Amino acid sequence: MSLPNIDINLGNGQIGTVAENEDRTSVVLCGAAAVGSTFALETAYTVKGMADVANLGIVDSVDNHKLYKFCKEFYEEAGEGTLLWIYAFDKDTLISEYFTADVTTGRVPAQEVLDLANGAIRRIYTVFNPDGSYIPVLEDGLDTDVWVTLQKAQLFAENYTAQKYAPVRIAIEGFAFDGNKTTLETLVNKDYNRVSVVIGDTEPRTGSYSNFGAAIGVLAGRMAAFPIHNNIGKVKNGALQPLRMYIVNTLVEQYDVAALHDKSYITFRKHQSKAGYYFSDDPQACSIEDDYHSNSRGDVIDKAYRLTYAVQVEEILDESWINEDGTPDAIWAKDLEGRIESYIMANMGAQLQYRTGDTQLPVKVFIDPNQNVATTSKIKTVIKVKPWGYVRFMETELSYSLQNN
Repeated sequence: MSLPNIDINLGNGQIGTVAENEDRTSVVLCGAAAVGSTFALETAYTVKGMADVANLGIVDSVDNHKLYKFCKEFYEEAGEGTLLWIYAFDKDTLISEYFTADVTTGRVPAQEVLDLANGAIRRIYTVFNPDGSYIPVLEDGLDTDVWVTLQKAQLFAENYTAQKYAPVRIAIEGFAFDGNKTTLETLVNKDYNRVSVVIGDTEPRTGSYSNFGAAIGVLAGRMAAFPIHNNIGKVKNGALQPLRMYIVNTLVEQYDVAALHDKSYITFRKHQSKAGYYFSDDPQACSIEDDYHSNSRGDVIDKAYRLTYAVQVEEILDESWINEDGTPDAIWAKDLEGRIESYIMANMGAQLQYRTGDTQLPVKVFIDPNQNVATTSKIKTVIKVKPWGYVRFMETELSYSLQNN
C-alpha cells in the first residue's frame, strides 16, 4: 500500500481565453564572485535592503555588477524591507545548469535554496553573469542556453511543485537578444507555463558594462510590490522606476515592442501622454490558450494550490463517515467541502473575485458522492476558482450627437 498522501492535479483549458508580499517571496540565482568571508558561492543569504547587500560585500564592481544591479533595481521597485533570497554560483555556470540534476545525487542546484526556505520561495529569477571571455552563440535570436534553460526550468518547476506542494515560477533573461524581431523565435507555440523570458534592460548593450541581459530586478521588484492578482503592467500601479529602458541599444519607445509582446516575451513599453515606462504584459512561455499563460493567473492558482494542500493535509489518516456501500456520508462530505471552501476564501482575500452580497462563491468544492472510500481509501475532490478578468483592450465609439440620450 502506498504512503498516505495528497494528489493535486491542476486542471487546464477551463477558462477558454484564445505587500511583505509572501505570495511572491523571491530568490535570485546569479553568477557571482565570492567576497572574502562575507559572501560565499552556493550559500543562501537573505537581505531586506541595500544596506544588507552592502554588508555582504556585494558592490557595483566588474565581478558582481549584475548581482548588484539586480538588487538595486529590485529595491527601487519593491521598497526597502522586502525579503529577498540570494544564491550565487560560479560565473562560468550556465543558467541551464542551475536546473540540471546532478548525475550522482539527482538533486538540482536550484533546489538547495528552495529547500532551505522550506517552501517559502514562490519566485525564482536568474541572472547570467559570465566573465568577459564568454561569447554568446545565437539560436533563433537568443543565446542557445536560453532554449535549454526553458525546458529544464519548466521540468524543475513542475517536479518541485508536485513533490513539495510548493509551486514555483521562474523568470529568465532573453540573453544576448540580437535585436531582430523577425527571426526571434515565438514562445506562443511552447508549453512552458511556469517560465517567463524577459527582453529589455535599464542599460544599453554597449554601456559601461557589456550587457547582454535584461532588467530582471525590475520585474522581481514590481512583482514583489503588488498583490499577485495584479498584472505587472497595470497602469494604475504607476510607472516603473527606471528613467531609461533599452532593447539592445535602442530606447524602448523607438523599438517595435508589440512584436516582442506578440511572441509572448515580457518586455517594456511607453503609454502615450504618460511619463515613465511600464511592462507590456505578464506572459509566460506558452500558448495564450493556456489558462496559466498570464503570471498573475498562475500566481493566484499557485496560492490556491498551497492552501488546498494546507487544508487537505489535515485530513490524512483521519476517520471518514461512509455509507453502507462505502460511499462518503453526505453530511460529512458537505462539511468537508465547506471547510475547504472557507479556508481558501479566508486566506486568499482580494486575490478572489468576490463582493459582499454575491450569490456565487468564487471557490467551489465538490466531493463525488459515488466514489467508494471504503475500498480505495481515497477522496477525490474537485476545486474550482473563479478567475479575474483583465482589461487588455478598450474599444470605444466616439462621435458628435445633437441628442445625447
